[in-house]
Amino acid sequence: MDLTSDGLLALDEWNALDPIEGRRLELVDGVVIVSPRPKILHAAVAGRLMQLFGAESLLLLPEPEVVIAGERPSTVRVPDLVLPRETAPADDARFDASEVLLVIEIVSAGSRRTDYIAKRYDYAHAGIPYYWIVDPDDRDVLCLELADGTYRELPVTVDDTVVLPRPVPITVDWDQLLGRGGPS
Repeated sequence: MDLTSDGLLALDEWNALDPIEGRRLELVDGVVIVSPRPKILHAAVAGRLMQLFGAESLLLLPEPEVVIAGERPSTVRVPDLVLPRETAPADDARFDASEVLLVIEIVSAGSRRTDYIAKRYDYAHAGIPYYWIVDPDDRDVLCLELADGTYRELPVTVDDTVVLPRPVPITVDWDQLLGRGGPS
């Protein structure tokens, strides 16, 4: 692979990279970021959120690429879950940020700063209308809505259950979400 003179990757160079087994790759401002695959609880929470959305006839997709900035140096994020807009192509494993209605990140060891700060900035800058940060360890959900180019926090009552208001009302039972009793 030929790198640009400054060593930062463009989208076509990103496309040519081979995956690394057991690792998640993202491209941030032309720099490849490698992180470990999520642990079992993380994957279980993602699966249960997919079930909740499925019950509302909505399809959450796990770990698709979302192009935040296609121009060089490019940024391609891999959110834990994505709810595409109804107009998004149905057969792509990659979306342009304009095709995404909601991204969900599930906080895990080593991702807290990235999820709460870096990705929050990237998703807002790209114009993604809704961003949820689910923190299983703290039993907390931050529900954000884009307004005037920045995210504002939507009011959410957090106790044994959480009702997330937008873009679709979803009720989350923490014990079920975390696999601690009740049907999942």
